[in-house]
Amino acid sequence: MLLNKIQISEIINQIKNDKIVVIPTDTIYGISALFSISNQTKINNLKGSNAKKPLIVLFCDYLQIRNFVKLTPELKKLFESKEPTTVICQRIDQENSTIALRMVKKPDLRAIINETGPIFSTSANFSQTNYLDDKNLFANIILDATAVFYTEKLNNQPSRIINFSDLTKKR
Repeated sequence: MLLNKIQISEIINQIKNDKIVVIPTDTIYGISALFSISNQTKINNLKGSNAKKPLIVLFCDYLQIRNFVKLTPELKKLFESKEPTTVICQRIDQENSTIALRMVKKPDLRAIINETGPIFSTSANFSQTNYLDDKNLFANIILDATAVFYTEKLNNQPSRIINFSDLTKKR
């Protein structure tokens, strides 16, 4: 089930106002926020993770990531895979640094990211625990119920992860 227009509008508003939300992704429910260092820290603190732990960045258009990675035909093929795939890439804007990127497929999620730009999204759970898929359990992570956008129970698995930075180093 997709998010409705009202939900999409509210999510865009909250993300643009630097709020953290729980939303359905292509795979599982994600704790999401605008792509920024401060939001990375906030999300990791919510999850009980190391504040600097890298998070997956969702995008929907190659223009949104052109300043972070060198887009090659091989990399685009991974992003465009039918199976949701997160690709760890070497950053071109930061030496010796990587970024985990996933191109979203769901039209509602694409509509959100078209308006907000890239967002962080990480599994809705506390560090070292299973991801959550029950609306009532999300309150344990985010106390503000207006930040939880639940559509249905998702029976998916997290995305597959490919370390493309390792592949490019071997060449």
